[in-house]
Amino acid sequence: MNLVDNEFLNRLEFQQYYADGGQSKIFLVQDKLTNTKYVVKQAMVHQNEKFQENLIHEAAIYAKCGQIKGVLKFVNFVQFQTIDQLKIQTSLIIEHAQYGSLQSIQQFTIPFLEGSAFVIINQVSQTLLQLHQRQIAHLDIKEGNIMIGFDKLNQQNRLCGGLPIIFKVGDFGISRDMSVEDLKKMKFNQGTPKLMAPEQFIAKEGQIKNPYKLDVFQLGIVLFHLVFKEYPFIPNAYEDKNSRDPNFVQKFLTDKRNKHSKKISPELVDLLSQMLQFQPDKRINMTDVIGSSWFKMQENILQFDNAAYMAVRNQLFQKMTYITNITKVKIPLVSNQKQSQASISQISENNINIRNMGPQISTKQDSQVKNSNQNSRQSDQISNSINNTPQIQSKFENNDQFSMDFISNYDYTDKNTEFIELSRKFQNQDQQSYNFDEFPNMDNLSDSTDGQADDSPMEVQ
Repeated sequence: MNLVDNEFLNRLEFQQYYADGGQSKIFLVQDKLTNTKYVVKQAMVHQNEKFQENLIHEAAIYAKCGQIKGVLKFVNFVQFQTIDQLKIQTSLIIEHAQYGSLQSIQQFTIPFLEGSAFVIINQVSQTLLQLHQRQIAHLDIKEGNIMIGFDKLNQQNRLCGGLPIIFKVGDFGISRDMSVEDLKKMKFNQGTPKLMAPEQFIAKEGQIKNPYKLDVFQLGIVLFHLVFKEYPFIPNAYEDKNSRDPNFVQKFLTDKRNKHSKKISPELVDLLSQMLQFQPDKRINMTDVIGSSWFKMQENILQFDNAAYMAVRNQLFQKMTYITNITKVKIPLVSNQKQSQASISQISENNINIRNMGPQISTKQDSQVKNSNQNSRQSDQISNSINNTPQIQSKFENNDQFSMDFISNYDYTDKNTEFIELSRKFQNQDQQSYNFDEFPNMDNLSDSTDGQADDSPMEVQ
C-alpha cells in the first residue's frame, strides 16, 4: 500500500463527524479540487498499538478486495506522527456511499417485498461469494455495513430493480484474511450480538472450522429482517431456544411476533431455514444461497413478470426517496419513454443467468428470446395470470406514470387475485402518481459512490 502524497492530503477538507469514540473516529472529508467525498477512519491517538494494527489489517483487506465491485473502494492508507512526534496517527481513507446505509431505509419504512429484498441480498451475496473465494470472512454483515451508492448501469438491469443504485459491503474492522491467519488460534467471538451465529457465543479457540458460514448466518438474519421487519432471535441466536427449531421460520408466520402478518413463499422459508441452521455443519454456504430455488424464482419473476418487476422497482424507489430526503442527494432516473428496456440478449451479456421457464408472457418477449437465440421460458402460472388480465400489461408497457399506493401491499404469491386488484387500481385515474421525468438525466452525473461506517462490534466473553 502506498502512502497518500501530501498534495492530496492538503486538499482534503473536513465536513462532518460520523462517530467519535471506541477504537476509532470516523468523519467525512471532501477533496477541494474535485469535490469528491471520502470517509476517513482514524485510530484514536490515545489507544494502544493493537488498534493501530487493526486499522492496518483492515486497510490490507480493503486493498485485496479492490477488484470486487460490491466492496467500498479503498482509496489509501496514511500514517504520520502527531504534532508532539510522540505517537503515530493511522488513517484509512475509503469511498463515501452517498445514500448512506441499508439500516437507514429499514429503520423507518415498511417491510420489503420478497423481490425488493432479493435485489439487495443478491448483490450482497455475490460480493460475499467473491470475498470467500479470496479467503476473506467479513464476520460483521448487518444493515449498517451494507452501503448504498450510485451505479447508472444498474438502471438497465432488471435484477437490480431498474434503479441506478448499488449495494456495497463496508467495514472490515473485524474481518479475517484466512490465507494469512491461523484458524487453530482464532475464536471469532466479536460481532453484533443479535446477528452473530450461535457457535460464536460458545466456541473456544480453534473450534470454528468454517468462518465463512458465520457470514451466511448473518446474511440470513439480514434477509429475515428485511421481509419481516423483526429479528428472528431474541436476544441472540444462542440464548433463544427457537434457533434450535428447524421449523422456526414456518412457525414464525403465525406467531404474534409477525406484527405485519407477513406471508412469504415456501422457497424463502426453505432458504431462511437453511441459512439460519443452528448446527454450522448443516448450514449452507454462499454458493448454495445463490443457487437456491428462491434465487432462481426471483430471477425469473423480475426478468419476465412486468407487474411484479414494477412493484419491486417502485417500492425500492419509494424507500430510496426517503433516503434522498435525508441526504439531499437525488437519484437520477431516465424517463421510461426514453429508457430502452434491456433485451434478453443484453441481459445475457450482463452475466445474468437465463433459465428455462415455460411459455412466454407476450409476443414481444417471445421475439426477444428468438432474436437472442435463448430458450428461456416463463412459468405457466405467471403466463395464465397475465392472460386473464391483459389490460394490465398494456398499462405497464405504454404508460409513463405509475400508481404508487398499491406498492406496499403488492405480493405476488397469489397472482390471480393480485392482478385483478392491480387492474382496478390502474382503472382508477384518481390515484396519486409520479413521473420519472421529474428527475434529471443520469448521463450528466458522475457515478462515484461511497460509504460511511457503523458502530463498532462487540466482543462476546
